[in-house]
Amino acid sequence: MKSDSPLVSVVMPVYNGGPYLARAIDSVLAQAFSDFEFIIVNDGSTDDTESVIRSYADPRIRLITQPNHGLVFSLNRGIQLAKGVYIARMDADDISAPKRLSTQLALLESRPSIGVVGTAIIRIDESGRPLRTEYFLANDAELRQDLALRCPFAHGSVIMRRDLVQQVGGYRQEFWLAEDYDLWRRMAAVGELANSLEPLYFYREHSHGVTANNQSRMAEVAGRISRELLDRDCLKNDIPLSRVVASYWNIAEAPRVAAVSKILENYCRVMLDAARRGRIVLATVRFAKILLGGRTSIEFAAKKIAKRVRAVAITNEPA
Repeated sequence: MKSDSPLVSVVMPVYNGGPYLARAIDSVLAQAFSDFEFIIVNDGSTDDTESVIRSYADPRIRLITQPNHGLVFSLNRGIQLAKGVYIARMDADDISAPKRLSTQLALLESRPSIGVVGTAIIRIDESGRPLRTEYFLANDAELRQDLALRCPFAHGSVIMRRDLVQQVGGYRQEFWLAEDYDLWRRMAAVGELANSLEPLYFYREHSHGVTANNQSRMAEVAGRISRELLDRDCLKNDIPLSRVVASYWNIAEAPRVAAVSKILENYCRVMLDAARRGRIVLATVRFAKILLGGRTSIEFAAKKIAKRVRAVAITNEPA
């Protein structure tokens, strides 16, 4: 039955949901955890989106119909209307695994310091066939370093504390297409970051998606956010390299390899960025920590630096 005070508010904006909408809705309604409201913001769709939504009789669905205002406006409206302690994101062309909400909630409820938690994802094609699994870093320390270089979450997979989202002001229109990346950097100031290493979200790749059609703008805005974070927080992005890498040794091979590679890559990237900015002491300290990090760290760093040197050499070759 519909609760007046659900624990979770699932917020899903949709514009012309097309052939994928029903599968997205079905995956939310089939969650093992059931104490949620499902806020679907129909953002001025001109296809059969509204009739698809209205074909469901589940009382947890709250349909909001509005003229077309765009993704950021729709996300903020859904959050403003939400009653749950937590906001779970969902995209209208993706699929959530049945254990998604229960797994993320267990982490949030056991660790009140966490403000945002996402999951690993399985990328699927237009027909729903799996393409590849993508793992993100799991823990706050390395996620903060990752944050300075890229968006560290799959947006549709996250659950976040509603009070913290509202505290930092929600999404901002000027960062459209990297509005999530902008939100995470502000959320990081008020709570910890985390990801589940279990793939619990199916991210659909298709040629008519918003991301696919706006790659250049997304890269430009995300790059600006990353540069701002590196300018401001370069000295803060120092992590205990060997200890952080060791924390992944006892997990399954696929997420372990992905995580360790990303940690070491990020560490080298921040080291090289510090050297480029003339922060030689910081760069030297980081390099020393790589040498102390063992064979895996040294081999990875050597390959990364060699690749960078080759790239510079090619750039500087006479025409």
